[in-house]
Amino acid sequence: MGSKVRDSRVWLLLLLLPLSNVGCGTFGGYSPGDFPIRLVRDGVYTGTEKTIPITATVRVAIASGRIDSIVVLQHFSHPDHSAAAVADRIVERQSLLVDAISGATLSSGVVVRAVMDALEKGL
Repeated sequence: MGSKVRDSRVWLLLLLLPLSNVGCGTFGGYSPGDFPIRLVRDGVYTGTEKTIPITATVRVAIASGRIDSIVVLQHFSHPDHSAAAVADRIVERQSLLVDAISGATLSSGVVVRAVMDALEKGL
């Protein structure tokens, strides 16, 4: 293997390593599995997450300690990798600990983190 190919692979690995746990790490002291959704005050909150090259902005409505709805206001990623469906999974499970959308793993994580950003504003 040539030196340039090896160097390119190392740089790619270094770029992707921080993204490998998107949606799995902590955010504001909480992880997706332990975020206290039931403690979020009723209301509508907006959250944004930017993990280059993906950006998502969501609007989350909370009613009676439950996620009533999530609307993906903006999602910038590869056109074929819409992770907006992950918002439906979050509402359905009432949890941020959901499976990523196949083919849109990073986008899914960015949407989860945008939802966490919104919910944290209601604590």
